[in-house]
Amino acid sequence: MAAKPESAMDTPLLLHPRAEPGAAPPPRAAPAPPARTPAAAKTTARRRGDSLPCRPWLEHLHAHLAVARSGEDPEGVHQVRVAAGRLDVWLQMGRMHVLRDDLRWLRRQAAAVRDLDVLLLSGPPEPFMVWLLQHYGEERRRLVASLEEPRLDGLLAALAGLPPLPRASAAAFLPRIGARVLRRGRRALRQRDAVEAMHGLRRALRRLRYALEWLGKRPRELKKLQEAMGDFNDTAVAVRLLRSCPEAAALAAYEQALAQELERRRAAALRAWTHTVPFLEESVHAWNCS
Repeated sequence: MAAKPESAMDTPLLLHPRAEPGAAPPPRAAPAPPARTPAAAKTTARRRGDSLPCRPWLEHLHAHLAVARSGEDPEGVHQVRVAAGRLDVWLQMGRMHVLRDDLRWLRRQAAAVRDLDVLLLSGPPEPFMVWLLQHYGEERRRLVASLEEPRLDGLLAALAGLPPLPRASAAAFLPRIGARVLRRGRRALRQRDAVEAMHGLRRALRRLRYALEWLGKRPRELKKLQEAMGDFNDTAVAVRLLRSCPEAAALAAYEQALAQELERRRAAALRAWTHTVPFLEESVHAWNCS
C-alpha cells in the first residue's frame, strides 16, 4: 500500500545546519581512534621553509582509507574525501595534471556515501529514510569495491614519489583561483535560481581555502561564507535525492518544506557572499602585486 501523504504538521525537522561529521544514522561499531590529523601542511611548511611536501595529507589519506573500508566510523569516508580534495589542489598548485583524474575519481566515490550520511542524520520521514538506507548500502558496497582497485594503489604510490612544491611557485596559484571565485560569485548572483551556479561557487571557494591552508593561511573572513555554502549544499542534495525516491509523491509536504529551506539557505549564502567580496577583491589584488 502506498504511504499516506503527510500533513505539514507531520513534516519532520529539516536538515540541521552542518551536521557533526562523525555522526551517522546506521548503527555501527564503536569509532576507531582518530588518526593523527596533519596541521593542514602548515607545520611542515614552516619546518621546511620554502617547500610544501604532500606527505602530511598523503599520510592522512592512508590512515583514513582503512576506516572508510571498515565502515566503523563515517568520519573515515569524510576524511578520505577531504584528503583527496586537498591533494588535488596541491597538484594544481604545482601545475601537475597527472593523477588529478584519479584523485577526483576517489573523491566522487567517497562523496556519494558522505552525502547520504549527512542526509540520514537529519531525520527524514520514514518512506524516504527506508529508501535512503537501501541506497546507502549500494553506495557503501560500491565505495568498498573501488578501494580495492589497483587504481588506488597506483595513485598512492605515484603521490609518494612526487617532490615537494616550491613555496613561491605554489603561492603564484592564488591570483588565478581567487579570480575564479570572484567570477563564480558574480555568476551565482546573476543566476539566482541555478543550483549549479551555487555549486560552482562552493567548489571554487573550497579550492581557494585549501590552497591558502597549504600555504599556512586560515582567513577568518571566509568561515561564515563556507558554512553558509555548505548548508545550502546539504539541502540541495536532499532535494535531488528526494526527486529520485519512488515514494516522493507521498511526501509532498516534506518536499515543499525542503524547497522553502533551500531558498532560505540560498539567500543566506548570497548575503554571506556579498559581505565577503571586499576581502576577496583586496586579497586578489595583493596576490597579483606580490
